[in-house]
Amino acid sequence: MAAKEKNCYIIGDTVTNLCLMMAVGNNNCVAGDVPQEFMNLAGTLTTTNIILANWQNPMWQDVMNRALRSLSSRPFSSNFIRASIMAN
Repeated sequence: MAAKEKNCYIIGDTVTNLCLMMAVGNNNCVAGDVPQEFMNLAGTLTTTNIILANWQNPMWQDVMNRALRSLSSRPFSSNFIRASIMAN
């Protein structure tokens, strides 16, 4: 059996679902969820600045909240509708 080709449904600027092709040469597809691996971003922020290195989590959370507000405004707002950021 051939591998299923994947396309996607886009509303506005946002990918809402995947379109999983049923068979080669067949234009029918089944809508599938976008895999979780593409829905989450994780990372580590490292600093060598002694002042920043001593900040407590509430201060970092404030910085991350400002970054989220920036991402949630134009032109990226449709991509970060349900976004959240957490400082650990």
